[in-house]
Amino acid sequence: MNLAEMLIAFVADVLDPAIALILAVCWVAGLWLIVLTALRMLKHSDSFGKGAPPAALGTLATFLAGVVLLQLPSWLGATVTTIFGRADLHRTATLGYSSGADSSFDGLLAAVFAIVSSVGLIAFVRGVFVLRACSDGKPSATAGSAAMHMLGGAAAWHIVAVIDALQTTLGIHVLDI
Repeated sequence: MNLAEMLIAFVADVLDPAIALILAVCWVAGLWLIVLTALRMLKHSDSFGKGAPPAALGTLATFLAGVVLLQLPSWLGATVTTIFGRADLHRTATLGYSSGADSSFDGLLAAVFAIVSSVGLIAFVRGVFVLRACSDGKPSATAGSAAMHMLGGAAAWHIVAVIDALQTTLGIHVLDI
């Protein structure tokens, strides 16, 4: 068994459970952020009128981050609609190498693109947490960093559609996608 076959087998065995685990962790984190929002609102209601400045933006961003994490597949679908203008991405052909000579390369490309997609999912989730940290005033988190994580993660999650759009836009056909 060569390295390409091992990578294809690894992705076939691990990818679906790993994505299910990531989505489950996001769901639990979303619930935790919503509970944290309720606790922050209680804390601010106790100190209201006593000179403590309200941290409404951080509380709102925490709540919105919780909602995004609870409905992560829907949010990823919304980002693809925003980027490509439609939710159903029709591809003109099957995934394959342009020469068509080696059919074993198709499975390797699919495995590599599946890995890139899972990294994109993780980057999108990281962008949600960076945006929350930015709204809380953390100095290391910026809105631009959060936006790039979320945009790059969404593009990586839909890497095949991004490559198809780039090939159509530029008029090149390196990969038949």
